Amino acid sequence: MLTDIQISKNIENILNKINSINKNALLVAITKFVQPEKISIAFNSGIYHFGESRIQETQGKINFYEKIKDKIKLHLVGHLQSNKIKKAIDFYDYIQSVDSYEIAQKISVYARDKNKICDIFLEINIGREQSKYGFLKEKLILDLDRFQNLENIRVKGLMTVAPYFQNTEETRPYFKEMKNLFDEIKKMNLKNFDFQYLSMGMSNDYIVALEEGSNMVRIGTAIFGQRN
Repeated sequence: MLTDIQISKNIENILNKINSINKNALLVAITKFVQPEKISIAFNSGIYHFGESRIQETQGKINFYEKIKDKIKLHLVGHLQSNKIKKAIDFYDYIQSVDSYEIAQKISVYARDKNKICDIFLEINIGREQSKYGFLKEKLILDLDRFQNLENIRVKGLMTVAPYFQNTEETRPYFKEMKNLFDEIKKMNLKNFDFQYLSMGMSNDYIVALEEGSNMVRIGTAIFGQRN
């Protein structure tokens, strides 16, 4: 883990790069395996969106997050299992990793029981990788009408994890395809869709993602350094 000064400097550099491409894009700091004292450094450096990958780990930090909950937004970016949905609704402002209609349906049911509307993103497996979760593009298009029947969710946008390439230029076609899909769905003006965010780009490829239309990047390693 990096020092506090290094973390602050990394955030400054990343925000400058983001603002040079899209000043309206949001930075979500990914805090998997990051302890609260280091998350505090990011918060004090002007980060107000944080992403966690695992509900169990979030639960261990929930007392910390509760202290700043009125000033931040907490995102779930990791895979969501059916048996963790109730806790996810309690913990997170945004669930970015909704990868099936069935999961969205269960979120809506549990959210209704809690008398709330749950903000979600639809995760797209844009690289069609067997090792990754997410809708295939054509399957999502077929399912879109069904989401309009889910009264207690609000679809805020799309999320993807692009295939990894040493040469990040090779990610560009995937990000371009995601932006086209985002624009296509946004034009449909679907019920329960408040389409604002295209969440794509991570530590290694966020520059290319921003250039291709991302307005939300999820960055962990480039902020906090390598974590075990």
